[in-house]
Amino acid sequence: MEEITIKKLLEKYEFVMWDRFVESNEFIFIYGWIERPKDDYKDFILLQINKATQKFHVITSSEERHKEIFDIVDMGTPPNCQRVEFKWDIKNATDLCKRCGLCCKGCKYLKHLPDGTTECSVYDTRLGRKTGIGNEICQKRINVKKHYKGCPYNKFIDLPKGLNTSSK
Repeated sequence: MEEITIKKLLEKYEFVMWDRFVESNEFIFIYGWIERPKDDYKDFILLQINKATQKFHVITSSEERHKEIFDIVDMGTPPNCQRVEFKWDIKNATDLCKRCGLCCKGCKYLKHLPDGTTECSVYDTRLGRKTGIGNEICQKRINVKKHYKGCPYNKFIDLPKGLNTSSK
């Protein structure tokens, strides 16, 4: 792919601040950032260009601009970006949990801290990625089909029809 073509491709994504790239014998990988004004975070975008075929692929963490990103270059149905913590139970995965303790309310291992947050006295990764309701054995939060007030995981959990969408 010629430099001018790559430049034009990057410029089509006006809302992306392109940051860095890596070039190998076969591929060019270019990544950038997409502002998220609602929460002051940024989403990533990664563009992979095959030098031999001149085909390219895009992946992004942006929910708001997901479809737009794929429509700009007509790449068909975009793949879903998924959370590492839902697939692999590792300590060094991003954790959205606010440590409110609602999902573990009533568990004898739930410790209430002076700052108003909670922690589990048994498992390092119990709150957030894993949860126990009452005295249940801990399970992945994504599998608990219940929404808790203010919980950032609610948007990832599909509730069965007719189930209450929020708890106090």
